[in-house]
Amino acid sequence: MKRKFSSILMLASTALLLVACAKNQTTTPSDQVAPEKTSSSNSQEPVKVPLTLWHYYTSEATQNALTKLIDDYNASGGKAQVKQQLIPRDELMKKYTLGVTTGDLPDLAVIDNPDSAAYSAMGLFTDLTEQFNTSSHNQFQEGPLATGTYQGKIYTLPFRYNALAVWVNTDMIEAAGIDTMPATWTGFLETCKKLKDTNPGVYPFAFAAAKSEEGTFQFIPFLYSAGGSVDDMASEGSVQALANIKTLVNTGYASNEVINWAQGDVEKQFAAGNAAMMLNGSWQIPNLATDAPDLKYQIISLPTDGKNASCMGGENIGITTSCDNIEAAWDFLTYATSKEISIAFNSSIGTISPRSDVTAEEQYPDNEAMQVFAQQMAYAIARGPSPKWSEISENIQTAIQAVLIDAETPEQAGSAAAKKIAEINATLN
Repeated sequence: MKRKFSSILMLASTALLLVACAKNQTTTPSDQVAPEKTSSSNSQEPVKVPLTLWHYYTSEATQNALTKLIDDYNASGGKAQVKQQLIPRDELMKKYTLGVTTGDLPDLAVIDNPDSAAYSAMGLFTDLTEQFNTSSHNQFQEGPLATGTYQGKIYTLPFRYNALAVWVNTDMIEAAGIDTMPATWTGFLETCKKLKDTNPGVYPFAFAAAKSEEGTFQFIPFLYSAGGSVDDMASEGSVQALANIKTLVNTGYASNEVINWAQGDVEKQFAAGNAAMMLNGSWQIPNLATDAPDLKYQIISLPTDGKNASCMGGENIGITTSCDNIEAAWDFLTYATSKEISIAFNSSIGTISPRSDVTAEEQYPDNEAMQVFAQQMAYAIARGPSPKWSEISENIQTAIQAVLIDAETPEQAGSAAAKKIAEINATLN
């Protein structure tokens, strides 16, 4: 009996030991057998190419719109992962210039459209002609596309655009008994006279004529609507354009302070009720909403002496010569300038899509003012394109200033500018 009890005790002890060992085996992670991976867990997402984009957009609205565009692209099935960097404009232009020599450049670069030719000639941008010609996203208006073209090759694509038009204070026009806005220069002067007679304390018209690119920008519509040309400032039409702006100041229809006004100053004068009309762009809409929220206004084309004219502003985007993956950069570029994205981006910030397959009504279906601005793009004049545009523009600014301060006659100022511009152009041959 004692022997039997001992055997039973030994069997029980052995069983307990086996259970304990089994328990230890199931609770030791290092001993666990990992489950087999499914075929889906073995698949990998395509590696996106990291790209950088430099720009100078300091406006909060534009920054937000660009950030959304980039974030949406990065979240899509695109080939690149884009990171943006904001650099103040003056510093950015210096970095572009230096980077052409050092190679310290982004993959993608935003550039003001009149600067595109100069920096293309300098070697900042990659030739995109082949990619453009074989792309299904190559429908752009002629003027904006021309700004990114140098020596017959396409270096940058139009991105964000705007144009000039005339803003009219509705209450002042109605008080002057004006039922129809003028379409000709003669009619415009008659309208200015009526406005001046009705309210002598208000200038009928305001425009920017500061000695800067803004002065040239605002003079371009006067120049081309009178039949003039940047390439011949001594022509009859060009001299007439200089005479027209001189008439505005000499008659008191515009302030003699226009020689000091930038476009922001013009908006302030219009918002304050110091001017019944102004020449300005669509980007002033949010500013005017803040400065004069109750002001009623309408937008019309600039009166003409022969043909409709406006001046285009805005930026292009190009792929720099430092970019190592043109395919990935082109993927982003075609996304950013595609029809759907172009409409969404531009309409969110009050600018105009430069695409030829986008109508004014399509972009701004419920905004008549913006429709007028969009329509101006059909005959908006590009500044240049020329790699020496800054020098050409400086001579136009000098002519404007000379005429408005009575230092020279329109003929003298036009001839002097024409001579210097001809010399500049001769260096390009």
